[in-house]
Amino acid sequence: ANSKALLERYSDEKKAIVWLFIDDADATFLNTPEHRLVLSTFFSACRYLSQSVKGLVIRASVRTDVWAILAQHDEALDKCEQYLLDLHWSTHEGGEILIRKILSYFQRTYPDDPRFGLLNPKTDGSAIERIVFASRFRWGRDFVEPDKPIFILSNGRPRWATHLCKLAAKAAYRFGDDVIGIRHIRESLLKYGETRLNDLYKEHRHQYKNLESLIESFARGPAKYSTNALMQRITDRIIRKHGMPEIDGIQKSGGALDVAHFLFRIGFICGRDQKDTGGLAFFRYEDRPNLLTTPQNLDDGLVWEVHPSYRAVLRIS
Repeated sequence: ANSKALLERYSDEKKAIVWLFIDDADATFLNTPEHRLVLSTFFSACRYLSQSVKGLVIRASVRTDVWAILAQHDEALDKCEQYLLDLHWSTHEGGEILIRKILSYFQRTYPDDPRFGLLNPKTDGSAIERIVFASRFRWGRDFVEPDKPIFILSNGRPRWATHLCKLAAKAAYRFGDDVIGIRHIRESLLKYGETRLNDLYKEHRHQYKNLESLIESFARGPAKYSTNALMQRITDRIIRKHGMPEIDGIQKSGGALDVAHFLFRIGFICGRDQKDTGGLAFFRYEDRPNLLTTPQNLDDGLVWEVHPSYRAVLRIS
């Protein structure tokens, strides 16, 4: 009858460590007071249980944007910050992951080939990349290492970077080329974008029932918007046709600004520093969660761009 006592007794007698993994705790999260209360209480309960039950270890995952929302509304979660592991990767770290995946594949497939057995991912990163990639990719006005545009197109997620590389490898094979170049990446963006859009819909449709209409309203438009131009497009293509939006189960009063912030939060648009000529200075919601929320500093001087991974499928110039 007493589950907590049972766990304590089992732990004392067996001296066991019990791991409890809870994935996607925010799977149906809506940014409402009720949902925020449920999820923040859940994390506080996890903290209490792990401290009070000997041998119980809890690992729970939540999206970064959802945690940012919870942390803004519940001071009690400040006590959880010391246990927080932010699972995000810099462009450099994303490149290291890609290099290790390439090397591990060739070492598994050709275990007796000294060309691969002697390579070290820490010191031979460029040599490992050149096994499958052209040495440099044209990106913006510069030539950069291949992992940089790949990681941008993956929106910082290693699994998407891997998926894009697989599609590009197939394109290189079709063209009869020995290594993957930027044209093979571009050739793959349509199919890659379709997969990314489907994933976006599955992950966030419960927050906004007209999500497909919202995303398609940017089709055949420009890639880059000033804040005023972004508000105007949302007003013309969404609000005047479908009325005031209902996001996270609440009828929003902020109109176009609320929709823009939602697009920023789900990663469809990102901020961009126009002073950067290399095309690498993108800002995600996790970097600046308070943008597009207050008139005092809507954009911090940034412009807004539809993320590059969605442009081919939406025929955005």
